Amino acid sequence: MSTQGSEKSGPSLVQKAIAALVLIVVVLFAAKVIFSFLAGILWLVIAVVVIGALLWALNTLL
Repeated sequence: MSTQGSEKSGPSLVQKAIAALVLIVVVLFAAKVIFSFLAGILWLVIAVVVIGALLWALNTLL
C-alpha cells in the first residue's frame, strides 16, 4: 500500500486533449468515408436512370 499523498484521479488534461483530438480525427475520417460511399451510390443510381431514359427514348423513337 502506498503512503504517499498524491493519488491519481484519472488521466491528465494533456491526455484528455490528445484523446479528444484523436476522437475528432476518427469521426471526421469516418464521415468522409461514409459520405464518399453514399456519393458513389448516388452516382450509380444516376447512371442507371440515365441509361434507362436513353433506352426508353431510343425504343420510343425507333
